[in-house]
Amino acid sequence: MPNYTHLHFTGHGYYNFDDPKRSALEFENKSLLTAYEINQLNFNSYKLITLAACETALNGNQTIDSEYVGLVSAFIKGGANCVLSTLWTVDETSSAWLIIYFYQQYYSRITPKIALKNAQYWLQTVNNHKLVIWLTELLEDTKHKEIDPHVIELVQDEINKYKQRNPNNKRYENPYYWLGFIVHQL
Repeated sequence: MPNYTHLHFTGHGYYNFDDPKRSALEFENKSLLTAYEINQLNFNSYKLITLAACETALNGNQTIDSEYVGLVSAFIKGGANCVLSTLWTVDETSSAWLIIYFYQQYYSRITPKIALKNAQYWLQTVNNHKLVIWLTELLEDTKHKEIDPHVIELVQDEINKYKQRNPNNKRYENPYYWLGFIVHQL
């Protein structure tokens, strides 16, 4: 069996305040992966788990003795070294930009906590003009890779929207767009 080192989940997540072990990640077909099920899996080889879904970092007032204080604790109990997750319902578009920028930082050998800090600062301060440049370069970098044409079309649509707006406007300056992400690391 291969030893995977990274897991990226993009989708829906929710925290069950009444029964934390039922907190879950939801897949496209509406099936759920609960904290209870995650807790049973082995993530010892994983350096990074990214949960780009809403409310994945929430936890309740249960004690760690209950083993189910949230999704992040389930992954960490399973052996994951680091989990990037969210504190609230996050905006889909700004989250995509933040996560992509985070990975650009991370894969240039920057620690997850610093990579997230850099991505958050970047998203907070980037203006529409610089966002258009960054997204255009991103599309150029993916030209020879197998990328879903629908994704390319969505990014191009976003580029076109930003081009029509005030180039100096910082669309994602509000903390709502970037502050909801957190890194949990052992």
